[in-house]
Amino acid sequence: MVPADQKIAPEKLYIDFHDACPSQAAGLAYKIESVTMAGKAAVVTYTIPVLEKALGSATITEDWTASGWRQEFTSGLASDYQHGSLKADVTAAKAAGECASS
Repeated sequence: MVPADQKIAPEKLYIDFHDACPSQAAGLAYKIESVTMAGKAAVVTYTIPVLEKALGSATITEDWTASGWRQEFTSGLASDYQHGSLKADVTAAKAAGECASS
């Protein structure tokens, strides 16, 4: 994550959140369709084969930094960490149907 995102979700909070609320795509294979480089940025287009017909493809953008590749939160992802505590963040994510299991 970029430094601004690390302030929103420090590493421990990020890990604990995803342990308690695994993604709907957790454990599913991703297929990289293409990678387009532009300077120090990479745009990765991918699919999740078992969901491709329903969801199509998606993209993520990563930036190269001295410490490696970093992905910036979208506004939607950043909002997952805005409820005041890990418990409240997970409760809100589960209520929104964002977790693989409730």
